[in-house]
Amino acid sequence: PLFRDYHVVDVKLGDRFFTVLAEIGSGNTLLFYDTTDLGKWRKVAEVDADWENSDFGLGQVVASHDGSKLLITWHCSTSYCGRVADPENARPGERLYILDLTPLSRGARPHLS
Repeated sequence: PLFRDYHVVDVKLGDRFFTVLAEIGSGNTLLFYDTTDLGKWRKVAEVDADWENSDFGLGQVVASHDGSKLLITWHCSTSYCGRVADPENARPGERLYILDLTPLSRGARPHLS
């Protein structure tokens, strides 16, 4: 990653650069932009990260060293998001989600690994 923040990540895939913005508290959405030309950002994809809650709890986003994966944490507790344990015995906020970013270089939407 070229830049790290809790809700902004810049990655390089091949000869192109992409910026991921995590919109929290208003739908838990991940926005993916091609920022190779900083003067002309182009939205490539959008992912609704509503795996544990549709509006709250999306945590940090951090890219792998090679930029091919996006690691996503969840900052949501059972009392905050109002969910109970699921059949796999994992409570809200106890999972790590991984998105495969390689489809971005083809203009496609990232997907969960």
